[in-house]
Amino acid sequence: MNVQEIMTTTLEAVAPDSTVMEAAMMMDKHDVGCLAVMDGGEVVGAVTDRDIVIRTVALGKDPRSTATSEIMTSNPVFCRTDDDVETAAHRMMEQKIRRLIVQDANGTPVGLVSLGDIAARAHQDELAGEVVEDVCSCP
Repeated sequence: MNVQEIMTTTLEAVAPDSTVMEAAMMMDKHDVGCLAVMDGGEVVGAVTDRDIVIRTVALGKDPRSTATSEIMTSNPVFCRTDDDVETAAHRMMEQKIRRLIVQDANGTPVGLVSLGDIAARAHQDELAGEVVEDVCSCP
């Protein structure tokens, strides 16, 4: 089974100069936990709900004036639509992340695949469990 069969086929995005508040509101509106940060059609980062909590709220930053670029993860990790699910899961384990931005064969961002997608849609509970174990393990 490949990533294209289980991924979410929409990729919500914000600009680097969008505020953290705007990013949080977009996440709420679209019921997602991760946004691509795009500049001129290029993915320059990713911001997650966890980034908002750890890199904004916990540090006492004002989400109304903090730019998304200040808290995003630069150089996000990608996978391809034609990657098999196991390859995507292993990439998550290696990077200790729960989501990957999906690109088509031309490198265009076309969606997102999450650990939940792997568990629910690929019926890969054991593989998803391994990823969770790796992502959540202490160094």
